Amino acid sequence: KTGAMIREITAGGAERPRRRMLIVPEQYSHRTERALCEAGGPELSLYAEVFSFTGLARRVFSEAGGVSSGYLDDGGRLLVMYSALQKVRQGLNVYGRAAGNPEFIRSLIASVDEMKTCGVTAGELTRLSEQVDFSGKLSELAAILEAYEALTAQGKLDPRDMLSLAAERMAGCTFGVDADIYFDSFTDFTVPELELL
Repeated sequence: KTGAMIREITAGGAERPRRRMLIVPEQYSHRTERALCEAGGPELSLYAEVFSFTGLARRVFSEAGGVSSGYLDDGGRLLVMYSALQKVRQGLNVYGRAAGNPEFIRSLIASVDEMKTCGVTAGELTRLSEQVDFSGKLSELAAILEAYEALTAQGKLDPRDMLSLAAERMAGCTFGVDADIYFDSFTDFTVPELELL
């Protein structure tokens, strides 16, 4: 499948100088870039590029302005989540006892990752908690997520927000305009990927 896509991108060579972008999953970007260069030669890089969504976001930031504060690493995310839990601990009836447990904090970060992948916000959790009774779990999770988001907004950002931030900045960006854009090897897209698309 990728071979056919590369043949399409390299077809016409110098007669077709229109920009071409091939977007592939992160784990295939290096291999696809090598295959594209082998198929089209060194001059191909003048008008064709391979991107993962992360690379695409970085390119948008380079043109439309990036994030000056940088992103949290895994240890930083643990510390910020711990701080968020301490800020809302008094209001936690269900999760209050576990708030200092490192395994619980790791599970909360995994939950945050899942929510960001699915585009779920603290506000949506709060609205859902008003409609469905889960013994206060959803409203407490919403409060934790809101505190975590507030802390990341003040310092380094959560890396899971990179694509959503790039999507916001894309409006002021000319990158990709008048380009042929190809997608390959995806089985589906996350909500932040769809926002960027």
